[in-house]
Amino acid sequence: MKKYWINDEMFQQGFYLIPGCSVKDLDKYLTKEYGVVSELSNCAVGSVLTMINTEDDTTVVYLWIKELHWTIKGQSTLIHELSHLVFRNLERAMISHSRETDEVFAYYIQHFFKQIHSKLAYVSRSTKTRDKKRNKVLEKRKK
Repeated sequence: MKKYWINDEMFQQGFYLIPGCSVKDLDKYLTKEYGVVSELSNCAVGSVLTMINTEDDTTVVYLWIKELHWTIKGQSTLIHELSHLVFRNLERAMISHSRETDEVFAYYIQHFFKQIHSKLAYVSRSTKTRDKKRNKVLEKRKK
């Protein structure tokens, strides 16, 4: 299971993105870290989870996406879950959604969307480069 830190400069916090992880693997991680399970069904495709770290009483937020692809379905799931996250964050900051605050919500979602794409595109490029190098080495060994 991989997790990526997504920073929230606006409220000096952030969240962990967990893409491409089954409910079973997510629950293993949550049990190990927090002694709880997610209570998500196996047909769930994404969720925002807020956990309390009992050691230092801090809140840790996770945005979990079962399968994050660069497809319309994958990206629409991401936007859906980001919307939940943004509504929760702004609600905690006492900013309710209204016609006057609508733009704040839209920019906040866009901000996280760009960060996630930037981070995952970097990971994707790094992986492709590493795989190309590995394949070249394997080809040389075969000769």
